[in-house]
Amino acid sequence: MKTLIKNKTYRRILFGVIAIVGLIVAIYSFSAARNGDFLLANIANNSSGAAKPVLGKESVVVQTKKISLENITQSVSASAVTEPLNIVKVSPKMTGKVVGVYFKEGDWVNAGQTIIQLEQDQALRTAYNNAQTNLINTRASMNQDIKAAEVAVEAAKVALANARKSLNNTGAATEQAVIDAYTNALNNARAAVLTGTNAIIAATELQYKYFGTGNDQDAIRIAEKKSKAIRLLLGKSNAGRWTSQFIIPLNGGVKGLIEDATANFSQEKIDQILTDIVPALQSVKDLLTEVRTDLDWKHGVLPSEKNALDTARIGIESSITGLSNSRQAVINAKLGKTTRNDAAQSAYESAKKQLESAEANLASIKKRAKLQIAAAQGQLDSVQAQLDNTTITAPISGIVSRKYIETGEMAIAGSPAVEIVNTSGIKIELSLTEFDIGKIFIGQEAEIKLAAYPDEKFIGKVYYVGSVADPASKKFPVKIQLENGDGRIKAGMVADVKIITNRQKNVLVIPKSAVFKEEGVEKVYVAENSKVKIKTVKTEVVDENRLKVAEGLSAGEEIIINGNYNLKEGDLVIIKNQ
Repeated sequence: MKTLIKNKTYRRILFGVIAIVGLIVAIYSFSAARNGDFLLANIANNSSGAAKPVLGKESVVVQTKKISLENITQSVSASAVTEPLNIVKVSPKMTGKVVGVYFKEGDWVNAGQTIIQLEQDQALRTAYNNAQTNLINTRASMNQDIKAAEVAVEAAKVALANARKSLNNTGAATEQAVIDAYTNALNNARAAVLTGTNAIIAATELQYKYFGTGNDQDAIRIAEKKSKAIRLLLGKSNAGRWTSQFIIPLNGGVKGLIEDATANFSQEKIDQILTDIVPALQSVKDLLTEVRTDLDWKHGVLPSEKNALDTARIGIESSITGLSNSRQAVINAKLGKTTRNDAAQSAYESAKKQLESAEANLASIKKRAKLQIAAAQGQLDSVQAQLDNTTITAPISGIVSRKYIETGEMAIAGSPAVEIVNTSGIKIELSLTEFDIGKIFIGQEAEIKLAAYPDEKFIGKVYYVGSVADPASKKFPVKIQLENGDGRIKAGMVADVKIITNRQKNVLVIPKSAVFKEEGVEKVYVAENSKVKIKTVKTEVVDENRLKVAEGLSAGEEIIINGNYNLKEGDLVIIKNQ
């Protein structure tokens, strides 16, 4: 009974202690929650849905950011003053008295418009008129000389054409003359062979009538001479005792050459015939002489038979003479061909040289004319330039911002007379450090903000990037141009310029403060299920406050951006984003 009572007492004491401890913890937790300093893990849920508190572990209150894909723009910023894109101080090129000023300050003038007129003296006008007259006269004289030279060239061309025609005609004519001479010689040779053949037959008839085929000296001599004549003229050997019926059909020797040359005309063949035929006819003549001499010792020979031999021998001699004449005619024709062709060729070459000379003369006259006309034109241009210099025109379109001279004053060469500005285009010249100049290129876009228009953004483009730094500031010049057609931007306004150096889409960007380094390695704290997780990352600088994540994180992860000091892997955190 006592034991039961004792146990009940202990239970009451234990429950009382537990209740007191629980009350103390509740009061402490409530107080800590009000002060923002949690000592027990996961006492309450927060806006991020943290886990329930774990008794006995400390938690750290942190601020996080859920990272997502963003579009980023990188730029280089600087400030400068706006200037007109075009500003020109107009100065006269010569000294002279001002006789007209055709503008007022603030007037708009167009490019090429006359704005100032200087006095033109009479000597200058006279010099201009003289130079103009000289140019006209020089051109007329040179054109006349060129025309005469061109006529000479045309005449030389006609002479050359005639000489070429004469050369061609002479060649054809002389060649035909040679052919005619050879043809005539061939015909004479053919007739001579016929005469010689007939003479051999006549001698043969008397041979057999008075000398027979005996072996006496006369018969032998006649047979030998006949054999030689037939061999040379008709191409048959050992025919000294042949009768006429066997001789007539023979077709060799000179006779054969003639027949071949007749069928296939050739000057070389005819030359050979003319060489061979004379000895052949001479052998026929020797045959006739032998027979005629021997007949004088024979009784009963008819006078007519002796006369026939004499007539035949005269015919042979006549043929030899005619062939010699034919041979000479061929020689003369060839010589005439060479002589006449040489003369025609010489005339052609002479005409050719005359044309070349005429053309060279024409080229020389044209060159001289070009130089003389250029000199006269140069003289006129020089005077014209002096006259033009008395009229001062606006080099650009714009507003007259300053006037430095009045009518009646002396304008001094090289001294400004008027200033013209055109603000339809505005330029801004920046000075950038060597760290920024490497990012700048011609054509890059620039965003310009002006204090006069705080809610507007103007867009320009880089049109000049200096390659040499200023010796004093060590900075590089960069020029930006922007359109100002409405004239709202005035020269001298302070401009804040941001040159866009890079644009990227869909990249992960985190605050620079979220990254820490351990032994040179970049790391970030990531909150996962109210616990710290340390991840290694690789980043690239976007600007002074942001980094681009190249490796290590994914969109949707929650990084710790505040309270991230000395955290460890697995530490408990309470996320409090406000």
